[in-house]
Amino acid sequence: MPNIKTKGIVVARRDFSESDRLIWIFTEDFGLVQALARGARKILARLNGHLELANLAKFHFYKGKTFYTIIDAQVINNFSKVKNDLKNASLIYHFLELVKIFLPLGEKHPAVLGHLSDSIEILGRQNHSVAKIFFELQFVSELGFKPEMHECVICQKRLALGKNFFSFLQGGILCSDCSVADKSSFGVSDNCIKLIRWIAIENISTLKKLENIPDNLIQETDRILEGYLEFLAERKLVGQDFVKKVKRLSDG
Repeated sequence: MPNIKTKGIVVARRDFSESDRLIWIFTEDFGLVQALARGARKILARLNGHLELANLAKFHFYKGKTFYTIIDAQVINNFSKVKNDLKNASLIYHFLELVKIFLPLGEKHPAVLGHLSDSIEILGRQNHSVAKIFFELQFVSELGFKPEMHECVICQKRLALGKNFFSFLQGGILCSDCSVADKSSFGVSDNCIKLIRWIAIENISTLKKLENIPDNLIQETDRILEGYLEFLAERKLVGQDFVKKVKRLSDG
């Protein structure tokens, strides 16, 4: 197969042999791929600085029988100023974990790559919780799991103000009458419904409008998305816990 050039973000990596590393790269043209970095475990390896986690880079590789092999890599953006902050770093880890868990190898999602790059970029100047909610909503929406927040998932009636419930199982809002269909559903405030609707259709450049949202509303929205993601993943998300631990440390 001819050599391939594309851009992507380093999602994960692990030692593969005494001298090599296996790198997960979320690429624009080929989706998530596994690529061998020959000799990358050597201290003075030429490509090491280009293969740091969350680096956006241009990659040149060829495809072998099992893995791609990296021929060259050139950093486009290493987000160094963002990564130097522990709260930012915890969110980046969370974003990368979602990509690695949810995206099968070889499935293209260029819009998700754009959202990932943009979300990492804004961490240095945006409310962390809002940035987290934005990426999570854009991510699940692009994968076809956007929560239904405009009508009852079961009866399709428009939502009335007051008693509405969120169902992980049904993937969105249930009216009070239909909530009995899912005993694990729980109450959700009208303002939370409005916030999720708004963020789901916004772009990254308009998030500054959300700087003054009450903490209790942010926390409610965050809890819903946290639970929804873990329901979809069918596992506990390590990145979620890491974000919460770092926040507790930062808040003192």
